[in-house]
Amino acid sequence: MKFKGNEAADWGSRTLVDGWHLAEIDKVEDFTNKNNKRSLTVNFKIVEGESEGAFSTLYCDWDTEFGERKIANVLLAAGLEAAFDKAFPGDDVSMFNPKVLTKLMRELPGYQAKIYIDTNKSGHQNINRVVSPKAAIEGKSAAKSAPKAAKTTGEEWPD
Repeated sequence: MKFKGNEAADWGSRTLVDGWHLAEIDKVEDFTNKNNKRSLTVNFKIVEGESEGAFSTLYCDWDTEFGERKIANVLLAAGLEAAFDKAFPGDDVSMFNPKVLTKLMRELPGYQAKIYIDTNKSGHQNINRVVSPKAAIEGKSAAKSAPKAAKTTGEEWPD
């Protein structure tokens, strides 16, 4: 056989510590699970702290208001909201429009955001908040004080 097993194998899967993490968007993909549920996924790679190198995925349910709001929050956190508003003017343009999706998949990778990881009662970890990497957030208790989605220049956040 070409490869032999290794009893101490480590494939890089890690459980993230609950709380805030600085992450870089690794890729954005159109994903359909085994139950035929379609999502836009935003894959984040943790870039600092004890979980550095670990990954977490944000699932944005396809063609739902909640999914669109998640994508809008990622755009705001990455500082790309104004550029997308300019490229796709109008209040009726969906985040799931094929042209918007193409631009999301091409433009978002490489941008950073702070993500809040929370483990639910069944042990699944979720990304519950996404904010600008410049947002001043301290510890788990500050989770509810994260900046609200507001239009800014992307350079500063409201107090």
